[in-house]
Amino acid sequence: MEKADREIKGFLYPRMYRHERVMRVMADAERVVRDLFAHYTKTPADLPDEWGEGIVRSDISKRARLVADYIAGMTDRYALIEHAQYFKQTPELR
Repeated sequence: MEKADREIKGFLYPRMYRHERVMRVMADAERVVRDLFAHYTKTPADLPDEWGEGIVRSDISKRARLVADYIAGMTDRYALIEHAQYFKQTPELR
């Protein structure tokens, strides 16, 4: 089983999981998350009211955790819509 597992992984990783197209989409998605995190950390007033309450007075680590939790709860579609609202270029992730 170990040998078969290694062979399957050896086949799948370069052809599927690490395929050039998959890696490009992953890089674009990571950029969207990084951009949103930086934006909301710098401009917490853009967060919905229920998320932004008290965030301005929070220390940096609490603010970062709140922003990260907010982004983690986003669907892909919502994250892209939000990104397009604050940035000039938003990837399609296809």
